[in-house]
Amino acid sequence: MGGSHRMKFLMIFYKAVKAQPCQYPPHLVGFVAISCSFGGKWFGGYARGKTCAGMSRNYAAESCRNLQKQVPKLYGVRLCAGSYDDLDIPPQSLIYCDPPYAGTGGYRLSGFDHGKFWDWVAAQYSGGHQIYVSEYRAPEFMRCVWSKQRVVQPRNVVRSNKAKDVTEKLFVPKGAWYA
Repeated sequence: MGGSHRMKFLMIFYKAVKAQPCQYPPHLVGFVAISCSFGGKWFGGYARGKTCAGMSRNYAAESCRNLQKQVPKLYGVRLCAGSYDDLDIPPQSLIYCDPPYAGTGGYRLSGFDHGKFWDWVAAQYSGGHQIYVSEYRAPEFMRCVWSKQRVVQPRNVVRSNKAKDVTEKLFVPKGAWYA
């Protein structure tokens, strides 16, 4: 199957899985919903784009290759999905949070309570956990340990003069010994 036919098939498959997720195994729905979606958002629109050389990107193939590379590093790791405040977290865990960024479209949820989330972050740190949070901004009790500027295009637009520069950041509590 040629490149353009393969891409068209992937888009049709994405739409089919989105329309009837109960017809497919949960692991496939999860892969398609995140790895083939714009911005990694749960069924956030079919991901499409071009490489620097002008070739169409195959996000599904890229995600699959990335997952295959990560598998050996994930041995013994327990991954959980759900509301952060419903998790049963073992003592002295490393916690990574990627909440809906304040002031953005968020994920599927609406009404994410950022204040409540940051209170929870402080409580987890006080409870002996190592905690990392990806965000654009954080409260005063956090400090930035990593940042990277990138250009964000408006949703489902390949080229636009409305692109904006954003700085992704990784935060830890001030005084944390681990970063």
